[in-house]
Amino acid sequence: MNEMEAIENLKSAGFHAQTRDWSLGHSIFVALGPFHREGVAGWRHSRYIYRMESTWCVIDCVQKIDSFLSLEEAVEHVMTALKDEERTAS
Repeated sequence: MNEMEAIENLKSAGFHAQTRDWSLGHSIFVALGPFHREGVAGWRHSRYIYRMESTWCVIDCVQKIDSFLSLEEAVEHVMTALKDEERTAS
């Protein structure tokens, strides 16, 4: 799976997904649960997937980092984690 395939896979499963270049470097931003409050837009649940040497890392925006050998494993982890968060938050 390449980056574009990962993004299409995530979008087809109902997630917001886009590339981003920032302090982590090049990454894929994945989110669920959009909100708009007092003029501020954001996401209730999100993860970043990024490459670090020979592994794919997933950061939960609270500094917990999980590592995977393939992008496919990282994508599956993100989809499961975000769906679980969305379900328990409801």
